[in-house]
Amino acid sequence: MTSATSALKTNYYVSLERVSLGLSLTRIVLGFLLIAIPRTLMKLINVQDTQTAASVITSRAAGARDVAMGIGTIAAKSSSEKKLWLRLGALCDATDALAAMSRDPGLRFWFRALVPYIAFTTALVEIILSLLVTDSSPVEKPYKEADAQTINTVKAF
Repeated sequence: MTSATSALKTNYYVSLERVSLGLSLTRIVLGFLLIAIPRTLMKLINVQDTQTAASVITSRAAGARDVAMGIGTIAAKSSSEKKLWLRLGALCDATDALAAMSRDPGLRFWFRALVPYIAFTTALVEIILSLLVTDSSPVEKPYKEADAQTINTVKAF
């Protein structure tokens, strides 16, 4: 394998990790916001019943789910665990998109148009990431190849 190919694969693997980390951190921040200030976020999207306990509890439950999904994805030890967390996140995002597409006249038009687009796009990115996650740790692989080259060089002397 040439050094250019190795460098390309290294950058490719690291960028997958960065995208996954970015999605997870975004999910965690959004989750904490839903837990901490649910009424403010509901007013932002023009939900009519921001004061009812049911709507606050539902928002906080969605926030707790997002925090758990983000932490689970970051904390995944193996590629199979990471794939599972990414696919579960995609399922949650797709479900959120379908719920946001409701014809509820109490929701602002931009919310009914933009949120499903963002949620479906995020779900698609998570599915693609879960398909591209490899069995070996993305960061360790280049080092293993470099270690093998170093051992062969030492043996040659």
